[in-house]
Amino acid sequence: MSALIRDSATRRIIVSYGIEFYFPEPALNRIKKYKDYVLTKSGLSDDDYNKLMAILLKYIALVPEKTIMQKWGDAENIMGAIGPEDIVFAATVLCVKDSVLWANDRYFKRQVTITVFATEDILKVLSDDETRR
Repeated sequence: MSALIRDSATRRIIVSYGIEFYFPEPALNRIKKYKDYVLTKSGLSDDDYNKLMAILLKYIALVPEKTIMQKWGDAENIMGAIGPEDIVFAATVLCVKDSVLWANDRYFKRQVTITVFATEDILKVLSDDETRR
């Protein structure tokens, strides 16, 4: 949602670096649920919101619920006690080989199964990568 609310590092990372991003299709409902909140915080019109959402989704592959459900039990074991509302994100990571979870919520770090990167971690990796070029 932060990529929708303001022109931030999150938005720039998504659209500028050619990284493959995956997002759980069922979690789109959460974003839609908070659309009015995003409109208020961002100052976007409904039309601009829809355009921005379409742009962002060009850079993000949606992982179908059917695929996510195959890893739900494992994800529930990892995240259930920490953040049950975020099991869907852990399941998505488990479905995509060699992926990491991009999250700024510190409680994700309480588990040790899934690698978690905060935005600052991603920016550091991108900076290091550009320095090596």
